[in-house]
Amino acid sequence: MHPAVSRVRPYRPQSNLAKGLHAIPLNWYLGLGGIACLVVGLVGQAFELRRLRRAEYGDEMGSPNLFTDRRNIKWYAVIGAGIAMWYAAERM
Repeated sequence: MHPAVSRVRPYRPQSNLAKGLHAIPLNWYLGLGGIACLVVGLVGQAFELRRLRRAEYGDEMGSPNLFTDRRNIKWYAVIGAGIAMWYAAERM
């Protein structure tokens, strides 16, 4: 073989599993983290609302003030963070 000609390896595509987890792009991590935050926030808020309704309103079906209680703010923040992460992952 002539010294100026180099040997070129044939292209062999590998799957992400063969490369390892480090090969998954960042937007997948953001997307999965966003979905996880969204699910945790929605489930947590549901339990919090049930607890608030039983403690403060008894057998009453609901009140508009139930959603504005200050104990729900943390769940709104988790849900908002999840939506923002999911949106960022979609736009990358």
